[in-house]
Amino acid sequence: MTEGNHRKTLLDNGLRVVTESNDYVRSAAIGIFIKSGARNETLDNHGAAHFLEHMVFKGTETRDSFEIANSLESIGGMLNASTSEEHTVFYARILDEHMEQAIDVLSDLVQNAVIKGEVTEIEKGVIIEEIKGVEDTPSQLVVENFVSDLFPDHALGMSILGTEDSIKSMTDKKLKDYRKSNYIPENIIISAAGNLEHDEVVDLVEKYFHISSGKHATPLTAPNGTLRNGINKVNSHIAQSHICLGYRALPYNDKRRHAMLVLNTILSGGMSTRLFQNIREKYGFVYSIYSFPEFLFDTGYFCAYAGTDAKKTDEVIGLIEKEITSLKNDPVKIEEIESARAQWKGGALISMESMMSRMNRMAMLEMYFGKYSPIDDLIKKIDAVQIKDVQNLANDIFLNGEMVVSVIQPNEE
Repeated sequence: MTEGNHRKTLLDNGLRVVTESNDYVRSAAIGIFIKSGARNETLDNHGAAHFLEHMVFKGTETRDSFEIANSLESIGGMLNASTSEEHTVFYARILDEHMEQAIDVLSDLVQNAVIKGEVTEIEKGVIIEEIKGVEDTPSQLVVENFVSDLFPDHALGMSILGTEDSIKSMTDKKLKDYRKSNYIPENIIISAAGNLEHDEVVDLVEKYFHISSGKHATPLTAPNGTLRNGINKVNSHIAQSHICLGYRALPYNDKRRHAMLVLNTILSGGMSTRLFQNIREKYGFVYSIYSFPEFLFDTGYFCAYAGTDAKKTDEVIGLIEKEITSLKNDPVKIEEIESARAQWKGGALISMESMMSRMNRMAMLEMYFGKYSPIDDLIKKIDAVQIKDVQNLANDIFLNGEMVVSVIQPNEE
């Protein structure tokens, strides 16, 4: 597959700029990636990363909240942000001719957001409503519970949004201290893909970003081996049981990551794969069922999700376990692994038609590996995954690891 011209520049202050030029489109996507997320928090400032993501849109020294919202929408673009366990990103999608305006706005948000009491207090209400929204969405909440059960004594096990209590106790000082410690050049990657010129993007970054170097990022604390294994059930006012079953798994830089991607596709790549066929189609016990891996800096996890009638909870858990056991005990047929490789490759290549996907991919490669890798290299590694690789990985994770099951189930009548 033909890829754009990828380039990287390390600025004097430590900021990294990675771009990919694609002259067959009329748009561009750009993101400011901060290598800091929820796992960089403590109990005292729990929720600060996500709270700060909200606050930058409330106003800067030169723009109010409406001017921020209107800055790119008024020229046909969009502006947004998100927070994960390990990074925060502020991003824009624009026509190629508006790259300077996008960098101007994004740099203003990251550097000059005004954090002040009355606005902070108002935003607490917004975030608490967001937390309530997750609590009212059991398919999301059960994944949060699962991760908490996997990492009960670590920041990875704390909700990205925070809790209602931690948000109520958030202060301007906590937010400013978090920003000062984490929004530093060493942690910032500026990634852009689309119809652009690398040198022009670098010039614009140097024009609008004035973050000084000096402070070093705080090293991450690795999670310990403690977890809440077994089946952990919570009752709620809902109609279905929601199940999340899984294990601690692989970090981002593990060489077996490609085998994990193929393994997950065998289980949950679509309607023709094992979980869907052997549980939904064969028994009719579920509507939604899927699995996914999550790769992190020094750990990771694998999770299978299902929603089912409360009376079928234990049976569905057993059926998911049966599918996992079969991967450990029985070699995958060559036809199945070939189909999984083709399915995964198709999804990856189709996603590359999006400049947002290209922008995100470059940033993740730079963040976790410090270098770029063409999509064709990834495809070769997927094609190289063999039957024995999948079975060995299944035994390493599913046999040697401890299983955690989190369930949110209806209240007993």
